[in-house]
Amino acid sequence: MKMIKIYAAAFALFSAVGANANVVISTPDGVRNFGGFDWASNGSILIDSYNIHSGAGMLAGFSDTFTLRYQAYASSIYDKNGVTQITPGLRLGTGSGYEYTINAEIDEVVTCVFDGCKLVSITPMKGTYTIKYQEVGNANAAGISGILDGTTLLSGILTGGMTTYSGQGPTNPGSASLASTLFGTNQYTNTAFINPALGQTNVVSTLQFGTATTAWTRPTSFDGVGVIGA
Repeated sequence: MKMIKIYAAAFALFSAVGANANVVISTPDGVRNFGGFDWASNGSILIDSYNIHSGAGMLAGFSDTFTLRYQAYASSIYDKNGVTQITPGLRLGTGSGYEYTINAEIDEVVTCVFDGCKLVSITPMKGTYTIKYQEVGNANAAGISGILDGTTLLSGILTGGMTTYSGQGPTNPGSASLASTLFGTNQYTNTAFINPALGQTNVVSTLQFGTATTAWTRPTSFDGVGVIGA
């Protein structure tokens, strides 16, 4: 049975580093040194077709591929040293101001480590991401809406990441908190906003499944997908 569910996620850092470390981003708050975005901790993921569960018949080595879709708005901009930049006009999901949003889709493989599948490994394989800018922000974390509109700033591919391990319950994907780093290549930079064009990218992520969630309210829908059942 294919499952489509929404869970909590936080991409702690989405850095996009070019050959020149002195990258700048033009914002309504002025020009800032740029090292990456910090995405809001109440971001969400939609998991499609995660078909692993613990129990009889689930043998060691049994695996499945699922798609993870992540959407969020930026809570801050980092400089090249990982220090938060001062951007008082940045909208944080409510109120007025400009905003940055991200939509990422990642194919991952989940594999039973032991017979009975009470422990699984999860490995990111490939994916894509797009980061947008809007002068008048409208992202809604409860929606989720307002993620896919705006001007494209950055887009590229994710080429894999670190394998993580998690306990697996009888429901899929169970309840767990995972941390992983993903790697990729930035393929498009809007140089009207970011200079110079960027190259490699790294993502440090935290994913929280099921009852492992903290400071997060499940959204009623997902931008571009619509309303999702419980």
